[in-house]
Amino acid sequence: MKIILTLFICLFSSPALSDQFYLTVGLECNEKKTELMVWFNGAWNEKGEAAITALTVNQWNPRDLVSFVQDADGKYAITPTLVKTSCQLKNHHYKIEISPLLAPRFHPEGHCASRIGAVVTILEGEKTLVRKGVDACTQSGTVPTLIKINPKHRLSYTEVPAEIFYAN
Repeated sequence: MKIILTLFICLFSSPALSDQFYLTVGLECNEKKTELMVWFNGAWNEKGEAAITALTVNQWNPRDLVSFVQDADGKYAITPTLVKTSCQLKNHHYKIEISPLLAPRFHPEGHCASRIGAVVTILEGEKTLVRKGVDACTQSGTVPTLIKINPKHRLSYTEVPAEIFYAN
């Protein structure tokens, strides 16, 4: 009986592993094509880890844009980092800001609320052209996957249903 009880405890007491979602943000300023593109990609578990490992210049992991310090009472101080870069396309100078986006009730030890998304803001001069982001938690509505300024300096963006974005 002790053996059966021990086996039962071993089989059913192992910690449950939850799936982890990873978000990456990329930027391409192509002066030759006169084109600016910003994209959001997401993937689960090993695919997401591989995407983070494969990041190159002008690609970011939003988790790297946040630092956490836990005090003696167990409360967290959260400090976000803002990435600022620019893109010159002919006579147009664009400023791009990338910042982390934390879900409501964010907690670094939580489930969905532990995911860190990103917001991208594109400005020309002081005028905000677009501000779009992925909170990496809300799985309804639409999610931006691409923000583009074409050679005629027209802004467009592509969005997909959240169910598709998070199905990867």
